[in-house]
Amino acid sequence: MSGSITIDNLKGISHLHFDVPGAPGVYLLVGENGSGKTTLLACLHRICNSYAFADNFPKSSNGSSVDQYEDARIQYECDNGSVVYRKGEKKWSPFPRKGARTLSGFGFSASIFAKVDSGRLSVRKDDLDSGSLHEPTPFLQSALRKVFGDPRFEDLRILKTKNGRRWFNDYFVVEDSDGSMYSEKRFSTGELAVLRLLSRLEKTLNHSLVLLDEVELAIHPKVQRKLLDFLREQAEAKSLTIVVATHSQTLISNEDPRNIILLMKHGEEITVTNPCYPAQAMQCIDVFNSVLGDYLVFVEDEMAMHCFKSMCRRVVDSGEMGREILCPVLPVAGYKETAELALNFVDKAPDYTKVLAVVDEDAFEDGRQDFLSLANKHKEMIFSLGYTPEVKLVELMNRHLNEFDDFCRIRFSKSAREVLENDFFGKIDAEGERKKAKRQFNYVVESVSPTSGSTKATEKELVDELVRYMDIGAIKGIICPIFR
Repeated sequence: MSGSITIDNLKGISHLHFDVPGAPGVYLLVGENGSGKTTLLACLHRICNSYAFADNFPKSSNGSSVDQYEDARIQYECDNGSVVYRKGEKKWSPFPRKGARTLSGFGFSASIFAKVDSGRLSVRKDDLDSGSLHEPTPFLQSALRKVFGDPRFEDLRILKTKNGRRWFNDYFVVEDSDGSMYSEKRFSTGELAVLRLLSRLEKTLNHSLVLLDEVELAIHPKVQRKLLDFLREQAEAKSLTIVVATHSQTLISNEDPRNIILLMKHGEEITVTNPCYPAQAMQCIDVFNSVLGDYLVFVEDEMAMHCFKSMCRRVVDSGEMGREILCPVLPVAGYKETAELALNFVDKAPDYTKVLAVVDEDAFEDGRQDFLSLANKHKEMIFSLGYTPEVKLVELMNRHLNEFDDFCRIRFSKSAREVLENDFFGKIDAEGERKKAKRQFNYVVESVSPTSGSTKATEKELVDELVRYMDIGAIKGIICPIFR
């Protein structure tokens, strides 16, 4: 059935009107960062999942009474009529009050929203003692052969436990030839994401809506193509509508224009182009947007990316190095995955492009022996950022509080001093220095951010300002050896 979603004043989107695909199939959702892809997927998820807004647009955690979504409006229209959702004091509510029933008019029996993340669960001895090992189902065995073609997964087992977890009631483990087992903690980010996805697809009802966010993350282009073929096969077999938010050149380059949906940002308004030719969609892919230059750098996450780019700009501004170091910087996942992806990418990059991995300092301080061995073996490629980003940023906030407070007052009309000196900030705690600093930094970002707009934009501005307080000699000591 046909239908549409109109989003107003939500997470940096002032207006977006989206026609929900009316026929089963696989659709690639493409757009530059900040164009609203993930937000749109969350709104699509609400068609069948009443917890979608609570999960994806949660209430601010900074203890403030300010409602970040007070002006947001999400309207659904289909054959059954129309319903509008607005954020109340405690939850998102439909207007009219019983309008949620309207969503059944879209014709989907259920929806799943699969996000790629680096979350891991270790298998404890208690889990092994209380759980039971099972062979993968014929569906999962067949899917793994089609997508990976890796004999390693022939030894995959499913460990079912009594506790379960939110989306997945079991663990993935691999049994070695000597009978020892290792958990999904040893899988790469990409492998684990695909395993989870394939497991969920088996249980997906016919006529479901399947939403995938950056499914290509950290998996080889050959696997990406095989996965896309498998998704098409499942869409046809089960009449699924599958929407894949992606930046992958591999997935986009040969796709039918009718299956590509391009989101383009014009100010804060988002326009939608469909059908869209691959060449037009490819303009939104950072690293593949143009011919790669002298360098390509992989880092752990967006925070490391912001810090690294800011330091590079300061080195260029100082005249110490040229603009060639202002190169593509891509966040990956954990420190080991970042290093491995850089090593694997060497053969894919042009001969004139040097591929590097820059990981947080705590990877070298607390890293496992397998990572340290990898780093020692490839010293010309794997480098330290010189610090742990969140810890360094919080340190700089406190050390330069007067300057930082002036910046926040001028830029955001908020006092950083009041945020750092209030009782809530002082009570923030977590296990480990990095986790504590991350919570503290996130609290500051939420506290000084405008009530409308993206906190990601605020985060980047704060990082740029804080890196400005770093000693330029120390920055050169980190950046120059990486590029020399």
